[in-house]
Order: sequence, then C-alpha cells, then structure tokens
Amino acid sequence: MRGGLLVLRSLFNRQDRRADEVDVGPTPSSTLTRWLRQGIERHMCPLCRVAHKADREYIWQFSEEGFGDEETMESLARAHGFCQEHAEMLRRIDVATQSMLGISTIYVELFADLAAELAALDVAQAYESGACPACANREAALRKNARYLLSALTATAGSIAEGFPSSPGLCFAHFELVWASGGTPQVRRLILDVQRRAVAEVLSDLHEFVRKEGAEFKHEPKAKEQDAWQRAIWLDTGWPAPTASASVPEARPTRAG
Repeated sequence: MRGGLLVLRSLFNRQDRRADEVDVGPTPSSTLTRWLRQGIERHMCPLCRVAHKADREYIWQFSEEGFGDEETMESLARAHGFCQEHAEMLRRIDVATQSMLGISTIYVELFADLAAELAALDVAQAYESGACPACANREAALRKNARYLLSALTATAGSIAEGFPSSPGLCFAHFELVWASGGTPQVRRLILDVQRRAVAEVLSDLHEFVRKEGAEFKHEPKAKEQDAWQRAIWLDTGWPAPTASASVPEARPTRAG
C-alpha cells in the first residue's frame, strides 16, 4: 500500500508472531492458554472467548499503536480494507475517542488504491480481493488455541482440564474446529461427552420453557429454563462479543446463578 499507511509504526515484529508460526508443545503454558481459561471462567465457549480477544487486541493495537507493518498494510490493501465487522469495531474506537481522523486516513489510502485498480481494470479481467487481515488473525488464533485446548485436556490437573467438563460446551462452529484438530481418543471422548451433555441440558430446558408457557402450567415458578432460548442460540451460533468498544477497558462479567 502506498502513502501514509506505510509509515505507521509496527508492533507486529516485536510483540506477536503470526499465530500459525507458533510452535505448540505438548503442554502449553498458562500464558498461552489464558484466553481459553477466561472463557471457561466466564462459562462460555472458550474458543468464542479466543475469537473475541483476538479481534479486540488486533483492532485496539491497530488503532491505538499505529499497528501494522508494511506486509500487514499490503494485506489490508489487497482485502480492500477490513470486513464490515472489523471496520465497525475500528469505527467505534474512533467514535469513542471523538476523532474520525484515524479511520479517515486509512480510507484515503484504501480508496486511492481502489481508484487506481479500477482505472487499470479491463472488462475481460476478474476482480477479486484478499481476506480481511483481522479475520485472518482471528482464524489463526482459533486454530492455534484449538490445539492448545486439546493439549490442555490431556493433563490430569489444571484449570482447563478441571473446568471444561462442567462448561456449557463449545459453540458448534468451534466444536467442529476442535473435532477436526485431532486429539487422543480419551480427549475426544471427553469433548463429545461435554457437547452431548450441553445439548441435552439446553434441550431439556427448552422443553420445560415451552411446557410452562401452556395455560395450565403458567402458575408454576419460573426457573433456569427461562433463558434456554438464549443459551440455545449461543450454543448453536456462538457466544456474543462484549458490547463495550475496544477503546474502553473490558468489564469482567459476573456469572449468574
């Protein structure tokens, strides 16, 4: 990418190697698994927590630190900018800081490149864009942490090995990722048992919710089945990211019940 984006300071080469370049040992350290542990502590899909944190840190650093080396800026140009989800995260940061200068500078460069591409495009040529770099970063973090989870579950102790069996399971997109990532027969059996139990619990509560909506049972006390529909959505599609902007400190939620 030409112009101002190339002069942005980079922390990539100092702070983070790309997720796919990290060698995963058989027993990952607590530092490497901290996002997984946070997810289990928050009683949510641990890999959803990884996705949220990977997005948050990437966009935060991109905005606040001038985050991006030449390679990253080139990938942003090839992608024609961030996807809608990550562009919205960046927008919210600038709104919170009451200055739209940062995002405007980025789009000046992007649209100059787009104009040049369109000027050179022939009617017989294909027109394609690359992957959103924030999406690529998130997917790499998820693949890495899926391997970390499998490794951590082989241990006989530790917060992940001890907390995962009573967790609400993995959302199905991340269950599919972990299931495809290998694991010993014992670990795969554990993951499958947890997922079966999570689905059975939500299904049972859904049935109970529907039953209590019947006129003859409306007098019965309400219980944990009242949010079964919400838990069903989360288990099926993924736990939502925190609503706070990445430009403000993340609140630590309290676990209900």
